[in-house]
Amino acid sequence: MKQARAKVYAEQEAARKKLLDERAALVRASRNLAAAEVSAAKEKVAKEVATAKRELEAGVPQLAAEIAKRVMETATPGGAR
Repeated sequence: MKQARAKVYAEQEAARKKLLDERAALVRASRNLAAAEVSAAKEKVAKEVATAKRELEAGVPQLAAEIAKRVMETATPGGAR
């Protein structure tokens, strides 16, 4: 009887360990997937920031010219020189 009980406990322990190992593997896989997604999102954001910065820098001369033009128009009476 003791041997049968010990065998049942050993089988239960083996099944429990197997489930815990499977759960741990799923958690590891989920963490790896999440880390990859976060990394990809950071990379995408960095590219978007770089693109936006280039676009802003490209428009600076035009914006500066427009500001200067408007300042000059308001500085002279009637907008004429």
